[in-house]
Amino acid sequence: MTFASYRVGQEDDGAENPRDTGPQIKVHDTVIRASTVDGNFTDDSTTIGRSDSNINPHAGTDSILSTARNKDGSAATTINQDTLLEIGGLQATVGFWIAEGKIAKAADGSYTEATAAPQEAPQADPDFIPFSEQSIATINQALTPVDQSDMDGLAAIAVGVGTGRLDASALVDRFSQVSGESPEASQERINTVLSEYQSHANAAVAANGIGSDDLAGFWNWAKAAKPGALADAMQQHHHAGSVAGYRSLASQYLAATPPSIAALKKAGLPVRTQGLGSEVWVAGSWMTPGAAARAGLI
Repeated sequence: MTFASYRVGQEDDGAENPRDTGPQIKVHDTVIRASTVDGNFTDDSTTIGRSDSNINPHAGTDSILSTARNKDGSAATTINQDTLLEIGGLQATVGFWIAEGKIAKAADGSYTEATAAPQEAPQADPDFIPFSEQSIATINQALTPVDQSDMDGLAAIAVGVGTGRLDASALVDRFSQVSGESPEASQERINTVLSEYQSHANAAVAANGIGSDDLAGFWNWAKAAKPGALADAMQQHHHAGSVAGYRSLASQYLAATPPSIAALKKAGLPVRTQGLGSEVWVAGSWMTPGAAARAGLI
């Protein structure tokens, strides 16, 4: 039978009360009923009012909003600008977290966790033009007999040949030595690799405004006028896959050298031979290609 029913957590009126001795139980709005059944002591506790899940629909979830509290520390029944939320161990108002980009206010006045801003697509790097898979496979196949430790030495000789500082035979001799291939087989492999790199370099300078009719002129100019810069560009190309050096040289070439007559004709510009030179019709008048280039018209 039930022998006691009482509320704990009430204010102590100072009067002696045997039920107030011992550990004090502080449970807000809780009724504890004690009873004996067949001599055994049992209790039945009932919480009056709503549970946290009813007070805050986000309770028990991983949502930031599950931490919502009023300024007095009690669970919040509604969320507004002054409601406290805890993020990363810091408790601050909803207004603060909105300013920090952690919370967003919806059109209906409710609050939600802010979604991460979409990341911008990475910008293409103009100084990096990747080799095609086919080119990579072709280069690797041609270099199969060569140990990786010999690559840099061969590249240095190739740069010397490319800038005109060394004779092409120096590269063939070295390749044959480190690969064990005959000079004839070494030459064939070298030609394959250099052809792939040359095509890649041509694509880089073409992207910077040098037409196919001017490619030969550009490379001859680079060898004669800028051998040091050309060597640096070739080293960057081999070691880092960067075509920045070629692009820089192309810009310098365009500033110093007018396009060829063939390139002008290919571009659809009227060209005529006048006296000892040629002229191009651009911006409503005839002028030499050099003058047009310096004026930035072609």
